[in-house]
Amino acid sequence: MVVALGKGSADEYKDGLHKVSAQLEECVPVLLSCLCQRALHILINRWFAQYSESDFARSGNKATMAITLDAGPLSQFTHSMEPQLRKLGLPTTLKKGAEMIKITPLPSI
Repeated sequence: MVVALGKGSADEYKDGLHKVSAQLEECVPVLLSCLCQRALHILINRWFAQYSESDFARSGNKATMAITLDAGPLSQFTHSMEPQLRKLGLPTTLKKGAEMIKITPLPSI
């Protein structure tokens, strides 16, 4: 970016752009706009307020919704996933190389 704007007054694209390139360090964004500073500030704040990025849960995160799995085969998992599923607390068994969810009776009260 510095080379494109110009490193000095002799090789700059437009007058004064070498002053901008002197301010650039490492990875910084550059935003060029014809909007006034106040309008641009409002626009940027509104965009960041609405922006969200999807993230996947990791071990230790609390569930945000309940999921019910019926007893029977788990065709979406391979047999090698059985130890990891058990570590997560899912009662599983291997029957003929296929993962199965065990039916766990609820304790009587």
